[in-house]
Amino acid sequence: MNILILNYEYPPLGGGAGVVSRFHAEGLANLGHSVTVITTWFEGEKEVLEKENLKIIKLKSKRKFTYKSNPIEMFSWAKLCLSYFKQNENSPKFDICMAHFAIPAGIPALMLKRKFKIPFIMISHGEDMPFVNKKRMLKYHIPLYPYIRRVCLKSEANIVLTNTLLSNINRLIGEKRKAKNTAIPNGCSPFFVPAKKQFDTFKILFVGRLQEVKQPHLFMQGLKILSQKGVNFEANIAGDGPELENIKDFAKANGFAQSVKFHGWVDKVKMLKLYQETHVQVMTSRFEAFSIAALEGLFCGTFLISTPVSGNTDIIEPNINGFIFPHENASVLAQLLFNFYQNQFKNKTEVSSAYIKEFRAKYMWANIIQDYEHLLLRILH
Repeated sequence: MNILILNYEYPPLGGGAGVVSRFHAEGLANLGHSVTVITTWFEGEKEVLEKENLKIIKLKSKRKFTYKSNPIEMFSWAKLCLSYFKQNENSPKFDICMAHFAIPAGIPALMLKRKFKIPFIMISHGEDMPFVNKKRMLKYHIPLYPYIRRVCLKSEANIVLTNTLLSNINRLIGEKRKAKNTAIPNGCSPFFVPAKKQFDTFKILFVGRLQEVKQPHLFMQGLKILSQKGVNFEANIAGDGPELENIKDFAKANGFAQSVKFHGWVDKVKMLKLYQETHVQVMTSRFEAFSIAALEGLFCGTFLISTPVSGNTDIIEPNINGFIFPHENASVLAQLLFNFYQNQFKNKTEVSSAYIKEFRAKYMWANIIQDYEHLLLRILH
């Protein structure tokens, strides 16, 4: 197949969705398909990269930051995509398009289908869908609702990451059309492997952007209660963001700053080491679509304690590899951490190696990519 992938973010730009589209591109190229990615350029980057079956084209939109993008910047990228295709009408025809996010990638995907008869699938990463994370996204979903729904109705298939998100998109396009919707989870790189845990210090990990939706303050409140219970621990925070100084001040004001290490953004080699040394990974998010950080930790044998966000409710099996705790409840979080410390940590109990092996096989990117390949071939034939 000659496959086109559209996403306004692609590493080093953006977050999890960019990483996912990179795995899609590289995975399908490794299977022998010709893959072209059209994404956003950023200062210091080459405009065109080519390697064997993979070509990456980066368009110069209005994007100002590597880690975030606003609607104006996204639509400037979509407009550039339209211009690019008009200028390259005689280039080799793509067999199929994979549009990441209904908006903005759905806009050029619709044009390609209408003008060049190129079928497309829409891949949602959660917040681009109406009814998802209303507190943060409703102001965007209301004016864009008819456009998002049109993209989902005109696609050959719509992919979401979890069963929770599947129910949501079924509601969006209606019961009669829901057969075109399917859930395919994110995967994880085989680079993340378990290692024998050391039990000299109780280690807790938080991974992610330090912003309100991730609720790092809730994590710190849990640590405060845990420290008041007399537990000696080392908390590692991998990430950066606007809440950094606030949570540093909170740790100092409550007397446990010496137990918290701030690593900022780290490369995957250091990230692997942090996962392998960690006993418990904590996720306090208000919203996730399907967290790659959660998968990475579980691939490394960490125990995951999380709020009931999409994705984590699918991959956590209570008492086996983690626990779910209620939103905004630091006392329950602290109690779960304390229970783990008293039981699994003191008894040097690890997540079952047999369970980790089975889990890794299920969510390995190579297997997820095959699911996408089968879907694309089915559409074309």
